[in-house]
Amino acid sequence: QIYNTILFMSKTIQKGAQVSILDGLGSSVISTPAVDRVLNQPNFTADDVYAISIKIQGHSFYILSSESINTTLVFDLNTKTWSTWTFCIAAGSQTITALTSVNGVATATVAAHGYADGDLETISGATQTAYNATVNISVIDANSFTYPVAGTPVSPATGTPIVQGFTEGFFPMVSYLNGGTQDLLQDETNGNIYQALPTLYQDGGAPINTKARTPQFDGGTSDKKTMSAAEVVGNKVASTAYLRYSDDDYVTWSQYRPVDLSAQRSRITRLGSTRRRAFELRHTANTSLRVELLNLDVDNGA
Repeated sequence: QIYNTILFMSKTIQKGAQVSILDGLGSSVISTPAVDRVLNQPNFTADDVYAISIKIQGHSFYILSSESINTTLVFDLNTKTWSTWTFCIAAGSQTITALTSVNGVATATVAAHGYADGDLETISGATQTAYNATVNISVIDANSFTYPVAGTPVSPATGTPIVQGFTEGFFPMVSYLNGGTQDLLQDETNGNIYQALPTLYQDGGAPINTKARTPQFDGGTSDKKTMSAAEVVGNKVASTAYLRYSDDDYVTWSQYRPVDLSAQRSRITRLGSTRRRAFELRHTANTSLRVELLNLDVDNGA
C-alpha cells in the first residue's frame, strides 16, 4: 500500500500472473507484456514472492521480488515505468596465472574465468601497485581479459595477483520503514538493516550495476546507415560509463567502450554501419548518474 493506492499481484488460469493497481474504487492492470512474461516463467512460484513499497527522493516505488526466478521488478508510480533492481555481493577470488602490461593496458590470464565484458572486478596482490585496482574489464576470451593501468609497471607483474568479482541477484529487501529522517530496509537473506541514502551509490560497499537499453533505432527506413558518433547527454560528473550496441535484436553485442561523463561532449565515435541498432549504457562507479538521452550522428546510405 502506498497512501490510498493498493498494488497487488494476482494469478488466473486465463491470464496467468499479472500486477494490478487499486486506486479508489477501480482497479486496472499495470504490468506490461514484458513484465507478464517474466512473471509467467515456468519456474516461477508464488511461495517466495515479496512486495514492499518505498518513497525516496520524490519517487514512490512498488518492489516485487521473487527468489525462484532471481528477479526483482520495480514500478515507479510517478513515471509509470518498470525496471529491474539487483543486488551485488562479493564473489570468490580466482588466481591470475599471468599478468602483463603494454602501453597502459594490462592483460590477465585466468583459466575459465567466467566473466562478461564490462564486468567490474577487483585485482589485488600484485607487487607493482599499478596493477591493483577495481576496474571494468574487457573480455578477450574465456581465459583472459584486459584493463587499463597507470604508468609503466614492471611486466610481467610479480607477487600473487588475484581477481575478485561480484555475484548479482535479486534485490533482497522485504521490509521498509521511514524513521523520520531515515529510510530503512531489511534484507530477507540475512536480516541486515540498510539505510537508503541519496548521496551513496553503492549497496553495502558493492557496486550498483546500472544498465539502460534503448529501443532499436532504424530512422524509419531499412536502408544502411553510417553512425559517426553516439553522445550521452546528462549531468557532468567525474565518472566513466560504458556503451555498446547490438545490430541483431539484442542477441549479440559489441564490446563496451568507455565514455567520459565529465567531458564537454561525452561521446564515442566510429560506430560503423547498420540497418537497425540498439544501445546499452552501463555504469558501476560510486558516483551519481543522471542521463537524459543518447544523441546519434547518423548518415543515411543507399
